[in-house]
Amino acid sequence: MRDRRQIKPSANNKSESLNWESIQRVRLTLFAFTAFTIVVCCSLLLCRSAKAESVPSARESAAATNPMAVSAAAQATPTPTVVQFSQVSYQVAEGTVQTDITVTRTGPNTLPSTVDYVVSDGTATQKSDFSYASGFVLFLAGETSKTFPVLISDDAYFEGPETATLQLTGASGATVGTPSTATLEIVDNELIDGLLNPIDDPRNFAAQHYHDFLNRDAIGSNDQAGLDFWTNETAVCGSNAACLVDRRENVSAAFFLSLEFQNTGYFAFRFYCASFPDSTPRPRGLPRYFEFLRDTQRLGRGVVVGTPNWESLLEQNKQGFALDWVNRTDFLAEYPTSMTRDQYIDKLFLFLGVTPTPAERNQAVAAWDALGSLMEKRARTIRAVVDTGGAFNAQYNPGFVLMQYFGYLRRNANDAPDNNFSGYDFWLNKMNAFSQPGEDVRDAQAALARVKRAEMVKAFLAASEYRLRFGSGTPPPIGPIRF
Repeated sequence: MRDRRQIKPSANNKSESLNWESIQRVRLTLFAFTAFTIVVCCSLLLCRSAKAESVPSARESAAATNPMAVSAAAQATPTPTVVQFSQVSYQVAEGTVQTDITVTRTGPNTLPSTVDYVVSDGTATQKSDFSYASGFVLFLAGETSKTFPVLISDDAYFEGPETATLQLTGASGATVGTPSTATLEIVDNELIDGLLNPIDDPRNFAAQHYHDFLNRDAIGSNDQAGLDFWTNETAVCGSNAACLVDRRENVSAAFFLSLEFQNTGYFAFRFYCASFPDSTPRPRGLPRYFEFLRDTQRLGRGVVVGTPNWESLLEQNKQGFALDWVNRTDFLAEYPTSMTRDQYIDKLFLFLGVTPTPAERNQAVAAWDALGSLMEKRARTIRAVVDTGGAFNAQYNPGFVLMQYFGYLRRNANDAPDNNFSGYDFWLNKMNAFSQPGEDVRDAQAALARVKRAEMVKAFLAASEYRLRFGSGTPPPIGPIRF
């Protein structure tokens, strides 16, 4: 086939020349028609575009009749609700005092928000300089600023300024903003190491017990009358050493035996004993120090025995605590929701080491059988079980001994320098040996008599580890039993 690109008109071939001219005329005609078609199409498109621009959209039509509609449609991303510390650093002078840390909320505030906080070691330590704290801040609707307390301890050491670390995490109904971490500087009140141990001062002795056992500051919680009462209990001894040893033991034991501690710290302890067996995370099923403080601080939040409505506030705290408890992952692993009522009750009593009386078992059954969700039934029932006389008496000695380590030494019983439970076992065996058959320690006098017979509180108050938290480890006169 010939390549048409090589065809040329020939002068000697008239027919071929005519054919070539015809082809050219056809080509020109087609080219002109194509160009005309393109121009027409473009014109139509331009007209359609212009018409489209002149016709309002549905949104524009709605905007013309309802300006609020376009405002809502065009609204930018909502402003988030944010919680954060009010500043990056705070400062407090050393002493047995309370300082308040401010958390602010910005953005929409028509709904509640919460955020968790933790106060932990920096260059300052929770054992000697401040009390470890873990809790949450609640913003109610309309609130933009809240505070939480940090308890400071007084010691006789010249240390210069030290800092505790403050952190916000786990916000609900808000996000955690900046700063989410802050420091609390504790300004030293010594220029040299002091010769006197602050814990030997009657007022400081009482004030520190509020921190160590009730997780609150007496002055900060408006309990001046209580602080004055417990201060006077040892101040009346003057320089009478024997009187001081006896009175200090009584005052110290009274904080553990108080209605407030029994319904916060000892209440939480029994929950642990009813819930968990011996395991690596919790040897012997005992609570660990930091988690115990977190729970007791929650139970005691805002509670000052003797003030208006303290009973209802305590009950509210207990109900919330129990509901959250039965929803914890580690509790559900041990007590799955598939358990029957009787299986659940039997296991709780088993872990507590209690053979319930018919009345105690009926108490637990009644708690379960009352109306409510499964979670409410389980929460009510564990409360009913741990509040039985059998549970209270069975766990009293283990609980009292462990509180000596948590309260006085601010550590787990098997932490250094012990590194095992030998010290805990020694004191537990001694408490058991001084327990009398049929003794009901729900009676405060019976409980105090057992404690004094065992002389355990006296020993911990004189222990160098306790005294070194604040100053000299030398025991006061007439030193009691050594460890």
